[in-house]
Amino acid sequence: MLPACVDTSVSSREGGAGAMKRSPSADKMSRLRKARAFFHDLPNRSFSTSTSLQRVSYVTKENIERSFMVLREGIQLDRDDLQYIQTLLIRCQRCDNMLDVLDEGGWNLLQRSIICNQPQVVAMLIAKGVDLNAGVCSLPLHLACKLGHAPIVHLLLDNGAKADLSRSVCYPIAHTIKPSTGGKPPKLSCRVVARIPAPPLNYAIPSDRDEVLKVLLTHTNSKDVVKKDFLLHESCKFRAKRCLKLLVDMLPEQVNVKDKKGFTPLQHALNGPRNRDCAVILLESQAQFAPEIFETDFGTLLHEMYVSDDTSHILRLTQLMLEKGPSDLATKVTKGDGDTLLNKLLKYFGGSTPRDREQYVEEVKQCIILLISKDCDPNQVNKKGESALHSLLAHHGGRPLFYIRDRFGVAPSYLSSLLGNMSTLISVLLESGASANLMSPPNVVSPLYYLMRVVCAMSPHLLSATSEQVKGCVRVLCKNGADPNLINAFGDNTITLLLGSLSRWLYHACDDPNRLLSLLTFTEETLCLFLSHGLDPQMVLRKNLKQFVIIFNSTILDSTFLRHLNRILRHVIRGGGNLNLVNLNELHSGSCLNPPYSARKYTVSYYLARGLYIHARYQNLSAFDILDVFGSTLTQQHLTEAILGICANLDEEFEQGQRNVLIQARVKAISEHPRSLRQLSRVAIYHAIDWRIEKSCKRLPLPPSLISYIYTIE
Repeated sequence: MLPACVDTSVSSREGGAGAMKRSPSADKMSRLRKARAFFHDLPNRSFSTSTSLQRVSYVTKENIERSFMVLREGIQLDRDDLQYIQTLLIRCQRCDNMLDVLDEGGWNLLQRSIICNQPQVVAMLIAKGVDLNAGVCSLPLHLACKLGHAPIVHLLLDNGAKADLSRSVCYPIAHTIKPSTGGKPPKLSCRVVARIPAPPLNYAIPSDRDEVLKVLLTHTNSKDVVKKDFLLHESCKFRAKRCLKLLVDMLPEQVNVKDKKGFTPLQHALNGPRNRDCAVILLESQAQFAPEIFETDFGTLLHEMYVSDDTSHILRLTQLMLEKGPSDLATKVTKGDGDTLLNKLLKYFGGSTPRDREQYVEEVKQCIILLISKDCDPNQVNKKGESALHSLLAHHGGRPLFYIRDRFGVAPSYLSSLLGNMSTLISVLLESGASANLMSPPNVVSPLYYLMRVVCAMSPHLLSATSEQVKGCVRVLCKNGADPNLINAFGDNTITLLLGSLSRWLYHACDDPNRLLSLLTFTEETLCLFLSHGLDPQMVLRKNLKQFVIIFNSTILDSTFLRHLNRILRHVIRGGGNLNLVNLNELHSGSCLNPPYSARKYTVSYYLARGLYIHARYQNLSAFDILDVFGSTLTQQHLTEAILGICANLDEEFEQGQRNVLIQARVKAISEHPRSLRQLSRVAIYHAIDWRIEKSCKRLPLPPSLISYIYTIE
């Protein structure tokens, strides 16, 4: 086959004396060869390594194309293939630049050999004298560093490749051929030409090519020219763990260096997503850390780590930073809100979903114990007055514990598991010295009040799904000394919150008997739990009896509802509450048989009258059962006063008519009907034991039948 470079023009041949006349088939073959040579020479000169202006010969193109066909990614060439490529390269014209011929992806033979990881072919091309430093993108050394071919990198450096040139790398994006416009020939375009050029070292780190990095840092021709600034920072940003292990041993002084943005390598490792492994590598190295790098503009690195969504290695990193950092690291607080390490750790506990929840909870437990052993005070409060226990029970955007509307709320499965884990951490904190009754300005609220505030803000659906976990948290707090009698700045206690929320819950759950039953059962069990751990029943009657009667004013006609209300009130009386000490007709203090209108309005007797009137409208005669507890525990004098107060409110506040008359007749019958000797004896016994029914039944040596008689309020 005749090479195109030795082909003479037709005009010169025809002009010579005695020239042979060419046949039409020969002319047609010559035109085909020229057209083929033109289309093989489409790539733009800006992507070639040659400065020659002549076209590559057809023979060279044919041999290079055959070499492309032999090279395949992931396939190692055998001896015959290598010998065949060497033969093809020998056949190429010496005056041609072999790198001007590109494959369908826009890569020359040297680039394709590096992509296919064929160092023998690269050595052949170097022996042919190709230029290793020419081109606008994807230089051989840059490409080999990105792909991690350390033997090729070493070979290129040995033969003059410059390690300080900055170029962009296109691979794996192929070049594209732009169509001809305005009479200009088609040319090859690079899609990443706008990317910021970088030296070869910067392509080894993002791909975590530690072998290549070691060659660049130790080779004679590159170790003095590569820029070593901020290499640890780059390794941490790109999560290049193998490169980081190499660099922290070779450049340990960079662990204390801040980059242009003011970040140290450890900060990059802790701030990046799923990058905690790099932080562990840094801290486990033999490098000496300066104390000031553990402090940030807002607090410490530990504060930032606890706020992060990444929950991996939380215990190990806490141990390493307390060991490597300053001695007072555990006592540092944030500059904005004054949070301690325990505040941040517990405030964001459960804010993200860990891969292994049990391991995460166990690590947080060990972190609490470790921080307290390093003098981190669990009772130290932040600027909001929150201790570590308050922070654990706080609701905020970073860790939601409730939403009132279910469709915007948190999932019940998430909250149930979170509250179950919280009870474990509450126990650890209280056993480590945290106070269960700490109240500091400006909140002046106990941790138990924090918990009940979260519970009472839940929707009925959410509370029904998490009631057992909530009671578990309440039980842990009460067993460790939490006082349910503590009040906030407005005089409200935990029972005030509970009964106030019960009205809202019942309003949303009145059409669902099962949910209604679960809400009433939860309220009853929680109240019994508080009473068993020191709740003052007389304070409940004095402060919360009106709330209890207001709940009776709802339009729930189910007899189960009234039965549960009576049971709740009986629990308070058994615990030591005396209804005779509460004036049902007073709004403030003082007693009066015929109080004025302003004082009678919104009293307990008013809400009793209102509730009876509402239920009478629906012909619900079982509503009068609400007065059974009053009739069984009040003395005759107090019962008469209560009945008169109810009747007076019915006369003044509600419409007169047959319904009003029937209600008053039914109410007056309770006081006019003589009570049995059994009931009067029970009330006398209650007075004798000072209304401490449960405690007396357990303490006095009485037969079971008498205990049952005293215990039953009917």
